[in-house]
Amino acid sequence: MMMLLAIAGLVLAGPNFDYDSYRLVSLRDFEAQTVLEHPDVRSLIDGKDTGFIHPVAKLRFPVVFSGRSRRLSGFRDQTIQGWLRMNWEALANGGFQREVEVTDGETVAWLPIQEAIWPYFEREVKAGARVLVYVGFIGATNGEFVYLLGEFRAYEQTPAKPPPAKPN
Repeated sequence: MMMLLAIAGLVLAGPNFDYDSYRLVSLRDFEAQTVLEHPDVRSLIDGKDTGFIHPVAKLRFPVVFSGRSRRLSGFRDQTIQGWLRMNWEALANGGFQREVEVTDGETVAWLPIQEAIWPYFEREVKAGARVLVYVGFIGATNGEFVYLLGEFRAYEQTPAKPPPAKPN
């Protein structure tokens, strides 16, 4: 039980958040590499089972926020609720009730976001803006990776605009 409590503390934002302990990778490369290197994750992605990864992989992804968010529901919600039941500290830190859509090239992911940081994310990160997200990879379910977004750093406040067209 103590190990599970320690895992919960690794993912969630708080006053002692350890930014340096999160490995910087691309979302696209992490998913491709993980499926290739870990047969247990590959079997979860290929099937309908749910599984948790221990210890939680602490990652930083540079991504683009699509501007879309939604209430957390369905299989991801059930997976996260199961994980939260095993990690009661996570409940004290705000839980997860919604998710945000992010992209890394052609890779699209819905990241459940810690409720305590949602108001800041909503205010600081605009659609199309680049953002560095700090996530815990907790496992996979129903053919999808499941991450928990516990912190972020906005690269820019407004989306990048294309350069003006040059006159002919």
